[in-house]
Amino acid sequence: MDEHALFNLYHIKIETVLSKTKFAAGGYHFHIVPAANHSEEEIHERMHMANHLHSKGELGILIPLQNQHGKFLSNYRGSQIVLLGVATSMPSEVGAESGIGLQLATFHYRGRYLNNRIDSLSRIGQWKDLWERRIDQIEKFWQGKCVTHPQNEFERMFIEYFPYYLGLGENAIQYLVDTEKDDYPGESDIATICHDRFCQDCFGVEFGKNPFDWVYDHPSRDLAEWSREQYNNLPNTYHYEMQKFFQDYFRVLLPSNFTLRLLYARLLLPINFLETVETYFTSQSENIRHTLEDKLHDDIKKTSYYEKFLKEFFELVGIPKQQLPFRVPEWLI
Repeated sequence: MDEHALFNLYHIKIETVLSKTKFAAGGYHFHIVPAANHSEEEIHERMHMANHLHSKGELGILIPLQNQHGKFLSNYRGSQIVLLGVATSMPSEVGAESGIGLQLATFHYRGRYLNNRIDSLSRIGQWKDLWERRIDQIEKFWQGKCVTHPQNEFERMFIEYFPYYLGLGENAIQYLVDTEKDDYPGESDIATICHDRFCQDCFGVEFGKNPFDWVYDHPSRDLAEWSREQYNNLPNTYHYEMQKFFQDYFRVLLPSNFTLRLLYARLLLPINFLETVETYFTSQSENIRHTLEDKLHDDIKKTSYYEKFLKEFFELVGIPKQQLPFRVPEWLI
């Protein structure tokens, strides 16, 4: 860690080096974040979101700091970085001792009604276009592979099973369209600060909550991604954790039908398959490709289990299937 360069950039004298990218000084922890693909405008939005959450009482928020030139982006050892800071002494409140469902609901509640406009990080109303574009790109690639024939086992599986995952993706898009056409947003549907991909580790308490994890979106985004992670990581034991999560979340924010349907549309989208294919065909590492081949093979074997998860999902949320006030795709009834 180049202490002299950091002092010149931020006038911070390092007291304790915690890792290659983290240090402590003056009662704060600081985190150096690589930012080569980020703009000043985007980081301004992340700063506004961080300050908003901090002002509402959310604990452990890492806040982007400006350098001595009034910029968020700094040239540090030949790379673009942003420095994030958080106070080291934080009173306990809705913290790690609380269930993650309660923590997330409180985070969402505090993340609403921002005073500053969010443009580059907003995903509101964009799901359909983003999903269609992503699926169309892979479908065109699949059509090309069908002509040239598979060169290895991964390509064989991709060619054979893409139509199944294409069907799932089309179901997700149609369910999203039907939801936006048939249902009306309620109080729980206010846009808020969410995560690009929410997971258990996003609320890790060691160094705080990172604004580079965030987007501005509908809260169902985080609910769906956490549910997907639980299924993927705990395929045999996710039931209890998921029931507890939604019970805790709904104590703070009751869901509308619109929320539940958006959540379900997102779960229908075969994001794991899309990411596996995209990463495989862009990676230059043979080790990564072998790992992804095993993953795709495993996911294909478990398609019936994921369909079962989709069929029982609302039971886990706490709504018996016969009491659902809206329809799910017929093949999942």
